[in-house]
Amino acid sequence: MASVVGLLAVALYTAPGELAAQSSSEGTEGAPAAMRGESTSLSLDEAVERALEFGEEVALVREQIAQAEEEITQVRSGALPQVSGNLTDTRQIRSILDALSDAGTLPPGNGNGMDEGEDPFADLPFGRPNTWIATLSVSQTLYAAGQVSIGLDIAERVRALLRSELELTTALEAELRDVDRRALEAAVLDRPSLQAARAQIRIGEDQVRLARSGYRPTASAFAEVGYQSFPRTVFPDSDWREDWNVGVQISVPIFNGFRTGAEVEQARSEVRQSELERQQAEDGLLLEFDGAVGDFDAALSQVTARRTTVEQADRGDLESWRQFSDTVTGEREAVLRARSDDEIREIRADVGDRVTMGQTLVRQAGQGSDARIRQAQAGVQQADRAVERLRPLWEAGARSDQDWDDANTQLELAEADLESAAEVQGGIAPISGVISEVPARVGSFPQPGDPLVRVVDDSAYRVPLRISEGQARELERGMSARVAAYDATGELDRIAIQASAVTRLVEVEARFPGSSSLRPGALVTVGILVAAAEDVVRVPRQALRAGAVWVVSGDEAEFREVEVGLRNEEMVEIVSGLDAGEAVVVEGASLLSDGARVQVVD
Repeated sequence: MASVVGLLAVALYTAPGELAAQSSSEGTEGAPAAMRGESTSLSLDEAVERALEFGEEVALVREQIAQAEEEITQVRSGALPQVSGNLTDTRQIRSILDALSDAGTLPPGNGNGMDEGEDPFADLPFGRPNTWIATLSVSQTLYAAGQVSIGLDIAERVRALLRSELELTTALEAELRDVDRRALEAAVLDRPSLQAARAQIRIGEDQVRLARSGYRPTASAFAEVGYQSFPRTVFPDSDWREDWNVGVQISVPIFNGFRTGAEVEQARSEVRQSELERQQAEDGLLLEFDGAVGDFDAALSQVTARRTTVEQADRGDLESWRQFSDTVTGEREAVLRARSDDEIREIRADVGDRVTMGQTLVRQAGQGSDARIRQAQAGVQQADRAVERLRPLWEAGARSDQDWDDANTQLELAEADLESAAEVQGGIAPISGVISEVPARVGSFPQPGDPLVRVVDDSAYRVPLRISEGQARELERGMSARVAAYDATGELDRIAIQASAVTRLVEVEARFPGSSSLRPGALVTVGILVAAAEDVVRVPRQALRAGAVWVVSGDEAEFREVEVGLRNEEMVEIVSGLDAGEAVVVEGASLLSDGARVQVVD
């Protein structure tokens, strides 16, 4: 992709200047519009197409491909038969045989059959003034230590590398979206430049093999046919003499001045260099990739920041709650305290146990027996039943007032007796409820008045709240209250008449039934329902800006003033100025202006 962008830049920025220069020197008639000084309209696709067709980088790659093709032909020629023909004409100016001719001819009748004055070397191929030699040679490499095959592998790799398709692999129309980092990183590591670097390493390894072949012998076969003529004149005559030769040549390298070793080490060094260059290119691309991803994320965040969120106004109910936090307590709370400093002998209850009023919880040394307490409790119950049986008869006039007074007196005496027994016994539950705390420990010696057991009446729970006077003016007794975290619902039960002189806060209490999941001592947030409306037009609170909202009407944004009613933390009631179903801008409104063109997309 980077190469394509580079070609595109060449097409868009260098072509106009070059064409203008040509138009000034070569004329404009019949030239393209750009060469005549006229503007040419090109789409981005057309510009890329021209760059791929006429760009200098593309032309350079084509020339490199042609060069690789020729190199393959050169290497392949080493495996084919080598045929050559030669024709040589030699003019002898002077020869060592001339001295024999200058010494005189042999005498006649010397027995050799020659006449006087005749040249004795006339029929021999020595010392002739004209010599014609025609030869035809054929040689075939039989074994070249793998040099031909390795050379072909190298050339093929180069050709395959250069003949890679030059094409635009990424669509020009792009949509900004999140990307798969792993897939992109894998694509970066598969870039053509890295592929070329890896191919260069393989080529270097083949070159090492090629250099190492210099240690091995080579063999070739040859054949030669020759014709020789020794005319007396300049031009050859028909008297040609044949000469045929065939043979096999084996060449064994013995010593070449350490040249082969140097070539092998040089090839290995080039492989190591190629590996380092590949690693450097990979690191550079990954660094560039990280930077590009960072720029992409930044651009994506900017685009996201410029997007607006649109929601429709709807109809529904709306409630307004006020939130306050404090600690849960019981309906009542009582503390059983030590009456003496006697040793604590027994604790009969633990945290969470349910107890009834008068139940013995703690025993100290020197206290009375449980039987006395039970006897006094039985007396109270008997006197209470007598009063209840007498009540309807006395009310009907069937019994006298004296009888009624006597029955009530007996009940008071029984209760006094129970109280007296409790005074002696000590350590009994002052109220019915649940034990929330047991500070006492068996074997300890408390001081009079020290807390031993804390009992909470869990028939109901209360949460005392301390709020400002302004907040208190919104509240009324009986308002709904809820603790969402415990799914508990109740009501506002008490509102103090005046604020505290110390804190200037008003104390109110929310009351919840004892069946709820609240627990005494827990810190909770209580919501008080201060207002509610039914079937009103609502919009998200973020849509409201200074008493107005941005409305998307068709393909335009409209700034519209509205009348606002009830509101809470999420929604706002629109009393007038907006209808249900109209689209309002919730986020990104700062980028809008009245009448701005907008497009709503999914």
